[in-house]
Amino acid sequence: FYAPNGERFATVGYDGQILLWNAKFEITHQFRLSAPVLKAVAISGDSKRLAVGGVDGQVHVIDLDTMVPVVSLQG
Repeated sequence: FYAPNGERFATVGYDGQILLWNAKFEITHQFRLSAPVLKAVAISGDSKRLAVGGVDGQVHVIDLDTMVPVVSLQG
């Protein structure tokens, strides 16, 4: 999913891994959450937060400046 500012995009995998890429298709950050399979990703309109959703119904919101989860929501 591309950030609205066009500077980066994010992908998630079934292994729980999150990859952040720059516009040159280079991985800039790689990390995992303690969540089962991730299947959805979105970047906020201001390009400062990343939301990822898993098959367990949880959504995790991550601050893209610090790469720290700021909230987890149960669906």
